Amino acid sequence: MSNEAGETQRVSPAFQHTVMYWLLSALALALFVPAALLPVYHDYAGWRLHRARVEAGIEALEDKVAENEAVIDALRTDPGVNARILARDLNYVAPGERVVRVLQVPARDDVIRRAAAVRAAAASVQPRGDAVAELKPWEAQVERRLRGGLWMLVFTEPTSRSVILVLSGILVLAAVVLYPPRR
Repeated sequence: MSNEAGETQRVSPAFQHTVMYWLLSALALALFVPAALLPVYHDYAGWRLHRARVEAGIEALEDKVAENEAVIDALRTDPGVNARILARDLNYVAPGERVVRVLQVPARDDVIRRAAAVRAAAASVQPRGDAVAELKPWEAQVERRLRGGLWMLVFTEPTSRSVILVLSGILVLAAVVLYPPRR
């Protein structure tokens, strides 16, 4: 810098040392924090998704239990249900009855309906809705920003993460050794 008399002003070395110390420390912190916290967050997101799947599975099993209890109740109280089960499963024929068997080929619509029912049963085991929808607004925003980014891969992949952690350590060491804070 120059003043009106044409003399050049210089920045003091103490100020330069302080700026370089804090610059290197901030850069080390900017590398260390994502490398340390993103793998933890990645594991947390995986466990949250696993929990949502397990809860959906529990709900499906509770529905199945209710359905089975209804069948058990019908078997205990309704003689018509028992008669149909005897005839269908055990081929029981009551005295005086004649059995007529008709060969049926399932209609195309029945096959499509059964396939849709199987797909619906498989989908019921998956978590309902997007896992992001159940989060608080700020958590959902963080999740959207972190999901599938290249830098997420860089900070969570073990080899590059190790390099980043070593680099942040070297930066802190350089800041302390080359530019020690002066008192």
